[in-house]
Amino acid sequence: MRQLRERGQTLPGIAVTGYGQQADVERSSEAGFAAHLTKPVDFEQLRPAIAKACGLTND
Repeated sequence: MRQLRERGQTLPGIAVTGYGQQADVERSSEAGFAAHLTKPVDFEQLRPAIAKACGLTND
């Protein structure tokens, strides 16, 4: 995501990872991800994450 941002791309992204510590979430945000989800993905969290990535919410 950082490389995309450095190239001027503004594509939304959601980090999906096995790492869920606060520092991991912060690194994802700093890299430009709209949301950070840990595996296994909770589908109740996926819908709001997609809405956030698409700019449909102010969260």
